[in-house]
Amino acid sequence: MLTGIIMAIIGYIKFKNMLKKCLVVDPSTDVELFEYEGKVYDKNKYIQLNAESLKRSNTSQKELKKSLAELESGLVNSKNPDLQMALIEAYKKVIE
Repeated sequence: MLTGIIMAIIGYIKFKNMLKKCLVVDPSTDVELFEYEGKVYDKNKYIQLNAESLKRSNTSQKELKKSLAELESGLVNSKNPDLQMALIEAYKKVIE
């Protein structure tokens, strides 16, 4: 159980670090943006970083497709649809 908690904390820290890398200070820039928790992020950079992370994870195509299906089915009730859509695009980029 402790291992699960530690893994969840590590995942959360990695997620927050990735968001920091995608933070847009000047929203008037000419990039595709999404909003999460009141801040604006570069969508393409978020997709690219997630895709790279998924590739490094050595997750099988079968597992990636299963995770993608779960993300797509949960999109309707998502609290953060823009963030989830970016993650879905990252999965599609890796699966192709």
